[in-house]
Amino acid sequence: MVSEMKRMGYSDVTVWGEQIKRLGYFRKYYRSTGRTIYNPDVTDEYVRLQKKRYEAGEIGYETFKIKQFTGRTEKMYRRR
Repeated sequence: MVSEMKRMGYSDVTVWGEQIKRLGYFRKYYRSTGRTIYNPDVTDEYVRLQKKRYEAGEIGYETFKIKQFTGRTEKMYRRR
């Protein structure tokens, strides 16, 4: 995901200062499910799981929105 952001021209400040922390959530999910290669479907799967956690009251709204935004932002990078 980082490589794609850099390829699209996002600044190092944006990538390393803002997004890298948020991408850690996705990295942990990929590892926990035995996946190592980026896949937009896996990213969507993670966001859906976070939505279920929010609806069940396991995580707060802000936490869910950050994860949802990061997942959607990643898709925007792929489309450019």
